[in-house]
Amino acid sequence: MLEPEAARDVNQRALAVLEEMRRAEPECPLDQPWQSRQDLHQHPDFQELASYIKKAMGDVLAYLRVAETEFQFTGGWANMGPPGAAHKLHSHANNYLSCVYYVRTQEGANTITFHDPRYQNQVVIPTFTERTVENAETVNMGVEEGELLVFPSWLPHSVPVNESNAMRVSLSFNMMFSRFTETMARPNW
Repeated sequence: MLEPEAARDVNQRALAVLEEMRRAEPECPLDQPWQSRQDLHQHPDFQELASYIKKAMGDVLAYLRVAETEFQFTGGWANMGPPGAAHKLHSHANNYLSCVYYVRTQEGANTITFHDPRYQNQVVIPTFTERTVENAETVNMGVEEGELLVFPSWLPHSVPVNESNAMRVSLSFNMMFSRFTETMARPNW
């Protein structure tokens, strides 16, 4: 979670820049979902956020005890979802970590769903006395403005339908190890 003052500044700047970018694309009606180009990590107006994200990803790598910590962003983009918009199940191939930062959320547009990637989880489905994170095939995670989630890029996720009356806005970034083929891609035997 960004500090409230930092989040407020990042969010105000992001909303202004994204509205300008979106309006520059006349073929995209304002009542339809929109995704920016994937180079926001290089855009000057997103450098402050990129530095927060870089630190968070570095912290995750340290927590995971990953030896190779030199990495780079492979993409950064915005998602703007009006009421009724959703984002289908997907993952982020050819990356190690992904993240999503929430610029604008509100009740009815404040969750992300993570899906168990193991198809075997559908082979035996017992009756549960209670659904918990430990026995669920999906986990719906509540989010709020200024929150940053970092997760493995292979983890399938989706965004439920925006049931609010306002636009949901998030920024996503992917990272991969800078020298992967030199330092990590060799067989591990």
